[in-house]
Amino acid sequence: MLAKSGDIAFGFAVDDAIDTMTWRKMKERVKINLGEKFIGIRLEWFLALMSSTGMEGLLRILFRRRREGWRRNSAGRWAFIRLVFILALIPGPGMILTANIKQQNVFFPIRTLDISGGIAEFDPELAPTFHTVLGPSIARYVQTMLQDRSVTWPVKPISKDCRKEKTCESYLIAGPYQAISPWPFTAEKDKLEAYRVYDAPFVQVDLWYPPPSLTFSESRDCTLYGGANATSDYSLILCIAEQSTDGRLAAGWKTCQQGYAVNGTCLLPGAPNSPQGWSTYLAFYHRKATITFSRSEFLIQEVSLHPSHTPYNIPSTSLFTAISSVLYQPNIATNDPRFDRKSMQYILTSNIATMLWQSLQPGSESVSFSRDWLRNILTMPIYVFQPTMTAFSRQLTPLATDNGTLPQPNLPAENYVKGAYCTISNRSIPSWGTVLAYAIVAGVVLVFVGTAKLVAGCLWPAIETSEFPMLDFDVLTRVADQGGKDVELRTVFAGGYDGREILGKIKDLRVGLR
Repeated sequence: MLAKSGDIAFGFAVDDAIDTMTWRKMKERVKINLGEKFIGIRLEWFLALMSSTGMEGLLRILFRRRREGWRRNSAGRWAFIRLVFILALIPGPGMILTANIKQQNVFFPIRTLDISGGIAEFDPELAPTFHTVLGPSIARYVQTMLQDRSVTWPVKPISKDCRKEKTCESYLIAGPYQAISPWPFTAEKDKLEAYRVYDAPFVQVDLWYPPPSLTFSESRDCTLYGGANATSDYSLILCIAEQSTDGRLAAGWKTCQQGYAVNGTCLLPGAPNSPQGWSTYLAFYHRKATITFSRSEFLIQEVSLHPSHTPYNIPSTSLFTAISSVLYQPNIATNDPRFDRKSMQYILTSNIATMLWQSLQPGSESVSFSRDWLRNILTMPIYVFQPTMTAFSRQLTPLATDNGTLPQPNLPAENYVKGAYCTISNRSIPSWGTVLAYAIVAGVVLVFVGTAKLVAGCLWPAIETSEFPMLDFDVLTRVADQGGKDVELRTVFAGGYDGREILGKIKDLRVGLR
């Protein structure tokens, strides 16, 4: 409705501008003449300009003198200009405005409070302490970390190397609802469907395929994970290596198709025949963002990124420390298979190694979960093993005294931010490109109207007209032939009134003010 109202307003504005030019030009002719001789304008030209002439009349004027050429047919030129505006304004700029409309949720903050939230510094030393209590979450994140929209959100990459590659993917690691205290789901339960975290620190990760020439040193860069039985249990080898001083890491894993040796060497390591196999480059960045998520489904619904960011250098040894706490290493002297087989680490490792081995079987080449799980297990520790996440685990215990009602203490200053409960309104919102295109087209129309009004106002004298063109023509004008003698239009058409003959009979008539 708004778009079409704008089109109607533009149409009236164009008609008013052209009418103004027409009447003021006629007044100028009277001023020049000073009453000595009738000097009007051609009636055909007058009809081409007046807003009361419709499309069919304009088309007749345009094509009646097509043999005379463009320069001599001035009435046809004005008829063409008016036809252009009519044809443009019938669909109108409003068609542009409605071309790309998306139904989008708009969030309105209702109550703001002080909270702790975001992602704090990754601490691999937290892994040995919290890997058991966080076991169910860890198993879930290994399979869904970068695909779970309650935890991560796709964003534009930062790394220049990543942006060059078609395989580049980038995610903001946020998981806001579990990293917030006071808990966003313990209060304000009525009609407040969303929660917003303002300017909180998070981590962005860019991921892309490495070149086929990527290699690892098994003794320096790799660790074996698998079951207690070297031949009958499934096992894998995971490699992580630092590639540059700006924090870029390379990682990959393979399934040990024949198990592993006594010294921990992977036997017949296998990966897909594609050049990259199961490998990836990754780079981490610190970045602030304002995030809004659902309080019922916990899914992230809106992300506003700050433009600034800094590289986040994570040593490969730190990642291995965390990963080795959640996966089972069979060649450790303190292992006791009698009990280890029921542990979370053992079951998770067996599950991953089994899936890797099976994905090499015929018919499984197109399955992407092997690389997806690799990326998930590399990014999962950054989210799980840091203070704002482990605080959630502490509060689940009976020893917790605040029950998630206070901000978490002893965090960096940047993790103390504002949070707000929000209501949601679903609205139709045009894209910025659509608004810009509408503004350009509407601007052209307004420039034409403004220029026409300015020219008429500055060059030609004013004349008082009404809102009724038929009465204005009858009261204000006179029609004369080429000699300046007044004629009555009813006399001109006394012999017959046919639309095809009208322009032929008025071609020598002129109209001016009385």
